[in-house]
Amino acid sequence: SHAATGPAADRLRRPRSGIGGLDRSFERRRGRRAAQRRGVHGGVLRFRARLRLPGRVAGTVAAGQVGQSPDQGAGRIRWHRGGIHRRVSHGLARRLAADRPHQRDSLRRQANPGPGAARARRSRPVRGGVVSRSLTVVRVGPQTLIQDLGRPGNAHLGVPPSGALDVPALTLANRLVGNPESAAGIEALLGRIQLRANCSCTVAVTGPSVLVSVGDHLVDSHAPVHLRAGDVLGLGAPVGGLRCYVAVSGGIDVPLQLSSRATDILSGIGPDPLRANDVLPLGSVDGLPEGADVLSPSVAPAELVVPVLLGPREDWFDDPHGQLAAGRWTVSQQSNRVGLRLDGTALRRAAAFEARELPSEGVVTGSVQVPANGRPVLFLADHPVTGGYPVIGVVTAEALPRLAQARPGTPVRLQPLR
Repeated sequence: SHAATGPAADRLRRPRSGIGGLDRSFERRRGRRAAQRRGVHGGVLRFRARLRLPGRVAGTVAAGQVGQSPDQGAGRIRWHRGGIHRRVSHGLARRLAADRPHQRDSLRRQANPGPGAARARRSRPVRGGVVSRSLTVVRVGPQTLIQDLGRPGNAHLGVPPSGALDVPALTLANRLVGNPESAAGIEALLGRIQLRANCSCTVAVTGPSVLVSVGDHLVDSHAPVHLRAGDVLGLGAPVGGLRCYVAVSGGIDVPLQLSSRATDILSGIGPDPLRANDVLPLGSVDGLPEGADVLSPSVAPAELVVPVLLGPREDWFDDPHGQLAAGRWTVSQQSNRVGLRLDGTALRRAAAFEARELPSEGVVTGSVQVPANGRPVLFLADHPVTGGYPVIGVVTAEALPRLAQARPGTPVRLQPLR
């Protein structure tokens, strides 16, 4: 026989470990490892990175202070990983769900979402699409919104009630087409909108007096109107008011947000303001319209008299009853769904409160807040849930629909109630 030479021979001549120079179990294990390594390069492979890897969050723990991390997303250098990886030691469980399925990767750099990110999270009508029962927006006015009865009861979450400003007008429109009073419709500031029916449906237009047309034909407002697929409903400018309401059989079926489909212009909750080519999905029709009481159109009188219940901060003002009764105001051009701003008489604070600041406290729809300039602001449906100026009184619920229809320049008197 020929003696083995080369590297293989050198390995054969090495002494065995173990008792008597031979450990058979070691040899079996070594044989398995050798088989597994066959064909594997023994050096350190090198590669050239084509992509920049995300950087790690800088470590903040000094050496020798490694401990259990209280942070769910901890991925910092020197943290102990036993409590992070699946939350238990490997000896306590054998079958585990995928670790950290609900957590964000804290090591990945987050891209700047940009100014449009919040807008993108709002629910939107179907833009340019087609659904089985729908309306297509052909033209919009200055502010055309989807509204229902709002989302009351969420002030503790910082969410205003929102919803239609002229609630009687929306509920009447819904009754005229056979919807529940809470169904979502369209609130059109200054009218001038056009809607094309993509199916057979029934619509009703309420609010102030307004010219309503289907194609080239005039139809009645405050009455149910039947549309066939392809018909275009048009509204002119309202007379003697500000906001028109359109209800359609089945209601507008955009996604709910906090149990409402209303658009909140202050906090950005709900659908976007409508634009041309928006497609509005409609809900199913459960039955025929029921009888509805005939109500006169919403009208803003020549002078708007607003009853106000005094409190809770009337003591901050010098003779609050007398000042409110004697004051004269007009509706400001700066008014919106958040509040009706008044131009005119500035209310005077009592001497003891002239230099004092009020910590923020809760406010409700109809609150008459008096900012530093002394000119009252009457909060409407999209008002903030807290305010840092004193509230001299609260408008009665019956007067709120009249505020919704008050045009800029309308004279206003506040009538204090004891």
